[in-house]
Amino acid sequence: MVWRVSCTWPRFLTRADALFHINCTGTFNVYQAAAEEGIKRVVSASSINALGFNFGGVPFQLSYLPIDEAHPTQTTDVYSLSKQILEDTADYFWRRDGISGVCLRLPFVFDPQSSKQGGFAGGASDHFSRLAALSEAERAEQIRQVWSLCEQMQRDRVAERPWQALDASRTPDQEQAMDGRRTVLGVTNLWTSIHAEDSAQAFERGLTAEYEGSHPLFVSQAENRAGVDSETLAQMFFPVVVRKRPLQGRESLVSIERARQLIGFDPQNPL
Repeated sequence: MVWRVSCTWPRFLTRADALFHINCTGTFNVYQAAAEEGIKRVVSASSINALGFNFGGVPFQLSYLPIDEAHPTQTTDVYSLSKQILEDTADYFWRRDGISGVCLRLPFVFDPQSSKQGGFAGGASDHFSRLAALSEAERAEQIRQVWSLCEQMQRDRVAERPWQALDASRTPDQEQAMDGRRTVLGVTNLWTSIHAEDSAQAFERGLTAEYEGSHPLFVSQAENRAGVDSETLAQMFFPVVVRKRPLQGRESLVSIERARQLIGFDPQNPL
């Protein structure tokens, strides 16, 4: 028998303590039940937010690109903290009871069957191409505005507020900036996403592959969601961040190499 842990998305709750309780206590209870039943494999839904860069209330500089599982974490919001604790819980039960598994650091899961997600990635490459075509000064100013908006939303702890409160409190300047969302969409998430079928594939392979231990794994589509050259993206938005290795083509700025090696993850579906 194998079990999967799935936890709560932040904006569906209004209280940080409730989110923390459900994600952290719920995870512990599932692992504890697995231990009591002698179950030796649990695959958990962690998040790219375990890094702390996307939802965090305190902006910080990335150490290198592409991001991988060795990158230091810096969680400063309750959702990201809960995912960090989920991974610590998985480690604890591996040490204590020999329960193996992977904690999948999922980005946004894209379901093409959902009408609400129909235009998810459409036109993104055109927006980034227009940005790249601007003069250096114009491009630098637009990128400065993007980061200013991102940092303001982080300081306002937007990710910890319900959708209704977010819509009601957004300023006209923020609303105008969000109209260019195809340009900025995912900048703090490093333009990652994963097709629902590839997410399911990651869970299946996490359950069936041959390995031992507890492992956090980034899983996403192989290419960035912006649809442009990854080094161009990095130069525009992360010019001072060092490269751990050269970026190839449109590869994701979050490495999925560890997931490929450990569980044979191989994303197949375009966005």
